[in-house]
Amino acid sequence: MHNQIHANPRFASKPTGSTLFWRTFLPWQFWRFCVINLRMLVMISRSHSGKVSQDNCCPFVPKEKDE
Repeated sequence: MHNQIHANPRFASKPTGSTLFWRTFLPWQFWRFCVINLRMLVMISRSHSGKVSQDNCCPFVPKEKDE
């Protein structure tokens, strides 16, 4: 028997009270904003400092041969 919840393509779960609280709680939003920006700064500084090699940054791009 198929699950009836997934049978309706318009189904979206209703957020809980806790989820709604955290989505509208400004100190939490500010904290998440700071964490995300810090992570971006670290990632960008690593790429500009040369700690990330070009061989590891794009695994799906074929490497050029030095023939």
